[in-house]
This record gives sequence, C-alpha cells and structure tokens, in this order.
Amino acid sequence: MTLNKWRVYSMLNSKSNILEFACTTGFSVRELCKMAQCKGLGIDISKASIQAARHNAKQYAKSVNLKYVATNALEFSTKDRFSHVVIGAALRFFPNPTQTIQKCISLMQNDGFLLSAEFFVEKSIPDKVLAKAQKVFGITPTNVGYKEVMSVYKGLELMYEDFQNIIPETEDELAHYVDSTVERIVNDKNIKDDSLIKKLKNRLNEIKQVANELRPYQRYVILVHRYRKTIYPHRYVELF
Repeated sequence: MTLNKWRVYSMLNSKSNILEFACTTGFSVRELCKMAQCKGLGIDISKASIQAARHNAKQYAKSVNLKYVATNALEFSTKDRFSHVVIGAALRFFPNPTQTIQKCISLMQNDGFLLSAEFFVEKSIPDKVLAKAQKVFGITPTNVGYKEVMSVYKGLELMYEDFQNIIPETEDELAHYVDSTVERIVNDKNIKDDSLIKKLKNRLNEIKQVANELRPYQRYVILVHRYRKTIYPHRYVELF
C-alpha cells in the first residue's frame, strides 16, 4: 500500500530516477522501479544488505535498470540528481535526521520528491516495552508525537499524507511470516544445519514479537514532500 501511495502521489513514471537511502535488502526501490519501469539506485552502509539486494533484484526484477552500492549515505557523492529520494521509515536510524534530510535535498532535482513513512505515538510507550525494544533492535523506537516527528521536514512542501493505524498481528500471522522468511533464506543459502535454522527462527520471531508489542502505541503516516528551489525553505501556503 505505501509503495502505491508514493507512486501515485509523487507522479512516478518511466522518466523518473530514484535513489533510496538505507535500502537494506532493496525492496522499496526495486518495486518502485518495477512499477514505473524507471531507473534507480539503492545505497546502504551494510555490505551484506547490498549483496542481498543484488541477489533479490536478479530474482524479482531482472529487466529493471537498477543498481545497488554499499556506502555511507551521508558521505555519498554523485553527479546524478534524482527525481525521487526514498528514505521510507529509516530516517530515525540516522544520528541526525535533520542533517539526513539536507543530504537528501542535495541529491534531488528541482521539483523532486522525498518519499518517507514516519512512526509516531499518540500515547507514550511504557518504559518496560521501550527497554525491551532497545535490547532487541539496538535502537530506541520513536516515542514522540506527530508534530515533533514532522518538524525535520520544515521547508519542504507537504504534497500528501495518509495516516495509518497499526493493528497487532496474530500469532498465526507472525509464525507464517517467520516460517516463510527463514525458508527462503534456507533455500537460497542451502542451509542444512537444524540448530542454525532454529536460531534464525528464534531471532526473527523475537524481533517480530517486540514490534507487535509496540503496535498498540504507534501510528504511522505515509508522506510525500516536494523540494522546489524557488520556495525552499519558506512556506507560502495554508495547511489544511
């Protein structure tokens, strides 16, 4: 759903050129490029993630003009300018979100679009749940409200937003996801070690269970912002 909203409301087309920050295993940029039959580039600091992204692209998007590069997004440099920059829900993984937005803008064409999805809370997450999430994820989940989350986009034109509730998954849904994901990894890597397979399932299940615990406190919003040189960083329109 999020990808389709981004595609429609950012007017993605065959002439678009997409860059994705923190692309991990390459899903968003791959699927957006496939939808629009345009070209794209995914970057991530993790070499393992980039290897997985390239592998996935060969399996699911052979005909797409798509590249992946292992690099630090904040140090990334290119002469290309992109019509769309995707950061998804990864902005809060960067140490300075405002600096990261500025980096995105520096790589965008005039009238380019920034595509993101932000988590926020309408009631504070209990300390016990936050501590568990910090231990499992290695970062503290977003525990601030909508206005604070949106403050880093100051100066960009908000073209579209869509608020979403996050409904907790059932145990059957979680188990199906874990089994499907691990099965694919086992087949791709030809893993035969039952103890390793069990560890993979346990780790992924742990991540999904904690994410599920956070859901009653969180909402997220799908966002499309536009960068226009003649306006940025000012605001001349009403917010409705």
